[in-house]
Amino acid sequence: MLKNFNKPLKNKNKKSWLEKFKKKTKKTFNNLKNFFKKDETKKIFLKKLKNTFLSSDTGVKTTNFLISKLKKKITKKKKIYNELQKLLTKILTPIEKKFSLNKKKPLIITIIGINGVGKTSVVGKLAKFILDNKQTVLLASCDTFRAGAYEQLKFFGDLNKIKTIFQKSSNPSAIANNAIESAKSKKIDNVIIDTAGRLPNQKYLMEELKKLKRTIENKINTHSHEILLVLDINNGQNILSQIKKFHKELKITGLIITKFDSSSKGGIIISIAKNQKIPIYFITTGEKIENIQEFKIINYLNTLLS
Repeated sequence: MLKNFNKPLKNKNKKSWLEKFKKKTKKTFNNLKNFFKKDETKKIFLKKLKNTFLSSDTGVKTTNFLISKLKKKITKKKKIYNELQKLLTKILTPIEKKFSLNKKKPLIITIIGINGVGKTSVVGKLAKFILDNKQTVLLASCDTFRAGAYEQLKFFGDLNKIKTIFQKSSNPSAIANNAIESAKSKKIDNVIIDTAGRLPNQKYLMEELKKLKRTIENKINTHSHEILLVLDINNGQNILSQIKKFHKELKITGLIITKFDSSSKGGIIISIAKNQKIPIYFITTGEKIENIQEFKIINYLNTLLS
């Protein structure tokens, strides 16, 4: 089994979220360690393994792919564990990518997603991550639909001791424009833009996001614009359609998976890697502002296979 962990952003948090996730997955992936000890035929074992993947939201298509690959490579059951680690590592490698703050400034980070996935709290956590990396940041409240959206974002701004920009009766593009101008004039390194939650089939709202993107990229180098889609891990296979639809409209550059510590459905990460190949930059692991981790394969596999 994998033994080493990369250092977390905060050591005191890492143990807690790993333990929470392992506890949640006790009835799914953590049963694997017991499977390998039982005296069963390869056929029965693979059937149980398949059921484990399916119950963890890995999805039918991805699960069948994994089992098919293992069947072809394995002659003895005792070799399956190592082969499974190798196979999962190969699938996951394309989506492990470090989020780079070393881009032409200001770097604009637009946060998008459906309602209820935790976008605004992600903004607060991401701001904390940026500050911990010795860069400056300001927040822009471009959610002009939800009552109290600015107040909630300002709470996180105040918590991080940074400025939150908002203009009453303005449209999101105008607010973003002013935020970028403010960042340029004050030499602020990063701007995080919070947007209203929307379904990707809401045409008017998606057009608004596309206008926001055009406004931003008219002001800066397009390589200095990150569009991060926030996803709730508890949404399961529906996550795949969200990624596909948002990416088609906006060409998202990365993903943030929330509520990682509250789910037993961690197999969806494998499905994302197999079907979408868009990098997962961060996972959030609790309600505190510091509960954000860069996605690491070694940590993820430890929670599933140890």
